[in-house]
Amino acid sequence: MDDTTVIGADGTFRQRSRDWVGKIDGCTVAAGSKYGEWGFNVGLKAGKRKYVCALDNDAIFLNEWVDDISPLLEDNLFISNRWDPGNLFREARNNIPRLGMARPMFWMMKRANMEQHNLYPNCDYRDIWGNITYFAQQNGYDFFILPNSYWDGPMRKRYHITFHDIKAQYMSNDGHLLDIPYGEQAWIGDKPFFFHQTRGAYRATAALDEWLEKAGKYLDG
Repeated sequence: MDDTTVIGADGTFRQRSRDWVGKIDGCTVAAGSKYGEWGFNVGLKAGKRKYVCALDNDAIFLNEWVDDISPLLEDNLFISNRWDPGNLFREARNNIPRLGMARPMFWMMKRANMEQHNLYPNCDYRDIWGNITYFAQQNGYDFFILPNSYWDGPMRKRYHITFHDIKAQYMSNDGHLLDIPYGEQAWIGDKPFFFHQTRGAYRATAALDEWLEKAGKYLDG
């Protein structure tokens, strides 16, 4: 991994982009996503439980949620916390808004469906885990995107995404339970249940300290 790691003058590091290209749509894929693909596959193939639940490592649960969400998998191939419209992926082929992808900051599906259709996540379409959205759209499977606060005004402006592209799932970040700048929250119905610390950028050490303090205080409360 050293050949894709970029270390900044202040000691922060990131993974260089444009190291891989998606097999299905020609979308460029960042090194971090490709490494994530490899890691997820190790973990998922080692598991045996009925459900697969994936999370980003900077995420917490805000409330009880299993009894609210697991029944949705009777009629949906998977559940995701966020939708990224296809026009976010500027260099990909056929990047119209409806051909986007569900994101795996929170992801849940039945293991049997993952194994039956060989839907272990990869970077062949849009980005990591995008291949499962592609399979669902190509084969007429329903999936469920939870209401989420990611695409607020500044984020839409930054990536040239219109409100129309994301309005079906958008919830205002005025309802966040944690006062974490740039965080995103997801709801099941009207109940906030999931919070992801950061979005759209790498954060300095001070932001990590703030996350640990505020998330810890919420969980302890």
